[in-house]
Amino acid sequence: MSTENHDYLLLQHLIEKYFKENRQKVNYTQGELENLSDISAQTISKIETGKNIPELKTFFHLVIALGMDANEIIADYKANSEFFNRE
Repeated sequence: MSTENHDYLLLQHLIEKYFKENRQKVNYTQGELENLSDISAQTISKIETGKNIPELKTFFHLVIALGMDANEIIADYKANSEFFNRE
């Protein structure tokens, strides 16, 4: 698997994981998160199931609505990315 493909799948997995875990941690339904973020529940579902990587604006709307720290996702990506860990 190419570095680019690996890192794309890694990013997709991390976003899926972090958004779903944080939504469940604050005990929001996808519908409630839709109201707080102005992102459709359908889009949220696609992100949480790995069918969609959000655009930057969507990413930030969800991070803010969930009270997340985007640096956690960035640090996890950097630590596991083949691109940033090549020798």
